[in-house]
Amino acid sequence: MCVAPTAGPRFPGGSGVKTCAVCGIDLVRRATEAHWQFAARRCCSKSCAGRLRKPRNSQIKTRYRKISVNGRSVLEHRWVMETLLGRPLRREEQVHHRNHNRLDNRPENLEVVTSAEHGRRHTWRPTVKTCEICKESFVPHKKRRGRQKTCGKHDCRFAMVRLTRFGSPEPRRRSDSAVNTKPPRTHCAHGHELTAANTYTPPESSRRDCRICRRDRTLRFRQRLAAASPIGAAA
Repeated sequence: MCVAPTAGPRFPGGSGVKTCAVCGIDLVRRATEAHWQFAARRCCSKSCAGRLRKPRNSQIKTRYRKISVNGRSVLEHRWVMETLLGRPLRREEQVHHRNHNRLDNRPENLEVVTSAEHGRRHTWRPTVKTCEICKESFVPHKKRRGRQKTCGKHDCRFAMVRLTRFGSPEPRRRSDSAVNTKPPRTHCAHGHELTAANTYTPPESSRRDCRICRRDRTLRFRQRLAAASPIGAAA
């Protein structure tokens, strides 16, 4: 038997002895359990905690009615269908309520369907859509039925991206008339005229630089380099 922490500033209202709220056995504090965790724990195990949260003898669980058959708790609608078929239901088979009332387990209201068909009957979104690019029919993913607009092909996906961003699904290509339409510069940023003698074009480039500005930059760089060197500072 384990003694819980007594009442104090950290454990207000603490008791002397802890017992399980379901089975009544004494609680033992675990080695990895803090004092405040042990003070808050009410059950000895996960099974007792589950029985405390949900009564064990409840007839309705997860919105379906349950009954006891040969000492076992089973779902009533599945047991009714297994009785009609004379065999257990397979793993991929599910029982569908035609009037969508989960508590109406009459045989005429039940129908055996596959898991995929059961999911399609319980969704309000369309299961077959038309691609907005190629206009072909496709089956969207079950988690993307609301937002999927294309069939999933590579061209259709990228065409939808272009349509959303640029307003047209066609790829954007630069025409010949749009290349080099900007008039050439006549002066540099410092106001020097870009004549044939004052223009420098680097090799393998179409950029036009001003020779006067290049000469001034080189001169300023050499002055800073000479001022930073010990020999230049001593001179």
